[in-house]
Amino acid sequence: MERDVVLRNMMLSFEFSRYLVDHPEIESQVPEGACVVLLPEDDQELCDYNRRISEENRPAGQPVVYIRLGSLLPEQRSRITGVRIEPTPVS
Repeated sequence: MERDVVLRNMMLSFEFSRYLVDHPEIESQVPEGACVVLLPEDDQELCDYNRRISEENRPAGQPVVYIRLGSLLPEQRSRITGVRIEPTPVS
């Protein structure tokens, strides 16, 4: 289970980082030095694990911010649309 949880958290962290790039106003709501805990609402096992680990490992007095994540959309390979191939004549 440990490896699976690590992989799911890595994927979730990556997706949240991408979200922050598109929504920088979210970052300003997180206090400096806070323990940020991602709580995926569509994965109760990971949600419970992340909350428990954060409670067990954070220093006393450190602020905590819970980031509740609704769900992930299906993965897309590329967001590019309207690709046209224009071959050129060989000279």
